[in-house]
Amino acid sequence: MSLSFFEFVHNHLKTYKSTINKTVTTLGTILRNAVRHKLLESNPVSNVEKLQIRSEEIVDEKLFFTPGEIHLLLENQDPKHGPFILTDVMTGMREGELLGFQWDDIDWNSRQFFVRRTLQWGRFYEPKTKTSKRKIDVDSELLLELKKWKLRCPKGKHNLVFPNEVGKPMDAVNMIKRIWYPTLRRAGLPKHRFHLLRHTNTSLRLEAAQNIKYIQSQLGHSSIQVTMDIYGHLMKPVHNEEAVKLRATLFSSKNKDDGSKMVAKDDSP
Repeated sequence: MSLSFFEFVHNHLKTYKSTINKTVTTLGTILRNAVRHKLLESNPVSNVEKLQIRSEEIVDEKLFFTPGEIHLLLENQDPKHGPFILTDVMTGMREGELLGFQWDDIDWNSRQFFVRRTLQWGRFYEPKTKTSKRKIDVDSELLLELKKWKLRCPKGKHNLVFPNEVGKPMDAVNMIKRIWYPTLRRAGLPKHRFHLLRHTNTSLRLEAAQNIKYIQSQLGHSSIQVTMDIYGHLMKPVHNEEAVKLRATLFSSKNKDDGSKMVAKDDSP
């Protein structure tokens, strides 16, 4: 039996909302650049509010890759592109941030990445918000993979970590067609957005019990509320171990206090 129009809209509501929100974001970026180049006096999209997507509207959408699926992706990525997928899943960088990432943005000693630009439509721009311009902590194993990749990475004037085959900025559409989709196909996984790697990074951070404020800073969200709105439903609903820690802290403090208490003297005759 075919769906009615209203059932169809209800089932695809989240997709429509996401499309509208992406359109608003893209249009806002275009007009912001027009204002920057003095082609417009103001950006009419700057005050447009995005549609809210409730958690119940995304129950049918795949939110993140499992560790097993990530291993399949890493095993099936073409090595000529370097640790492209590994870097994204370990950092949660946005697509444009990853494509605009330069070797000088890596602090090998402090084990940090500096997100300073994004690549969109073949041009470099500053990150869209102040919080998007950030430092990301990384592990030594990822740095080791990047050191190996740097030896054979195509050289170019932009000094990009992940350029195309001739060292120039990699087109986002070509990246999806030539790297992402082929990797999914070889891994035996259905087509999913590249952005799913960013969601996967967040789910791994939550599983590792990282502080939500720290997660916000690593992802570059404009506020902790944005992080909660998107990923709050992935947080563990039960925190019994926190109650145990609270009791241990309380009675540990009590035992210390008991030894330092002064007993009042009884001055009565």
